[in-house]
Amino acid sequence: MAEMSQLGRESTVPKRFIFLSFAFTCLLISYLDRVNLSVAAPVLMKEYGWDPIMLGAILSAFFWGFSVSPLIGGWLADRFDGKQVLGLGAFWWSLCTLVTPLAPGASAFIAVRALLGAGEGVNAPAIQSIASRWFPIQERTRAVSLYLAGSHVGTIIAFPLSTWLIASFGWQSVFYIYALVGFVWVSLWYASGAKSPEAHPTISPKERSYILENRGASAEKGKVPWRWILSSGPVWGLILTTFGVAWMVWLFVAWLPTYLMETHQFSLKESGVYSALPFAANTVGGISFAWLQDRCILAGYSVTVVRKVSLTLAFAGAIVFLLLIPGAQTPMHAVWYLTGAMTVFSGAQMAVMVNNIDIGPRYAGVLLGLQATAGNLAGAISPIVAGIILARTGSFDGVFYGIVALLIVSAVIWNALATGEKIID
Repeated sequence: MAEMSQLGRESTVPKRFIFLSFAFTCLLISYLDRVNLSVAAPVLMKEYGWDPIMLGAILSAFFWGFSVSPLIGGWLADRFDGKQVLGLGAFWWSLCTLVTPLAPGASAFIAVRALLGAGEGVNAPAIQSIASRWFPIQERTRAVSLYLAGSHVGTIIAFPLSTWLIASFGWQSVFYIYALVGFVWVSLWYASGAKSPEAHPTISPKERSYILENRGASAEKGKVPWRWILSSGPVWGLILTTFGVAWMVWLFVAWLPTYLMETHQFSLKESGVYSALPFAANTVGGISFAWLQDRCILAGYSVTVVRKVSLTLAFAGAIVFLLLIPGAQTPMHAVWYLTGAMTVFSGAQMAVMVNNIDIGPRYAGVLLGLQATAGNLAGAISPIVAGIILARTGSFDGVFYGIVALLIVSAVIWNALATGEKIID
């Protein structure tokens, strides 16, 4: 922390902080593009006559595309140039956002959302691969938490802003405006971004030396040891636990506005505001838990213990709140229970999202690609499952009970298989 503060007082902004701002804003904008359909969903259901099962299929389409590209994107970023992978992906998903309002019906919506997901799928693994080059070991959890906060801030902004835009200018406006913002980001990234400190033309010698001496692994990537990776217990523990974490997150993203409107009779604008609260709390919680994890590691606790305890306690707290939601006595009680669940849940997200750098810093992009594939599979299946439960029972209660069961299984897998030690060199 002292090193970060010292470098932050230099005459120029440290270049790794500039990369951090690009990573943060990239995820922020991409979440505007993926959440906009969730916010527009109640309006589109009425306009197109979609039932809950059809809406679930449309909401899940993004994740079918999102499941295809992360592993490829992570491999390309690790092996070649993360800057180009990230820039091309951002251009593609901005283009798909732009053409979404032109979709004439459900099938076309499914197709364009799948293509959007394919573009966004390269974001996280490309960013993680670049981050493994830019950040020393002692800064990684905080760095990951800060740029991942972009996804939460994007969600927080997207819910109220999208509802206002839809109410003021029609549902098409959220796609056109967010696409324009994405194209601006791409232009700035190509003008200012860099894939590594070695490749940056204006980085200070002091910052370059600090990063290279404390990075813990060479930025040069060799041939990916697929056999070793795919036969590793800790890797599978990470992949399977990521599935459970993603199941809860993507269900909240996809269905929360509809849940608040259908179950608790909030208006469109009210649902936008109250849907943002759990994600705002999740952002603050994530940064706080990341700081706490780094402090525990610096105090001498093993990385493995820190990661396992953090996830277990976070899951336990989230489960308590999830079990309270079905019995909420008032609409605001439900909002506060949802917010509490997402607050404590952030401790598990931080443990999972940084663990790929713990166990294989040279191949963080590939590992995150595997995680993203698992997480996106959860994102593809969970909206459909929720739609079926809602259509058959007329209630969201079974959706929350399903999350609880999956978190329990995931906690057992994590504690049995996970490690915080480097296993792939």
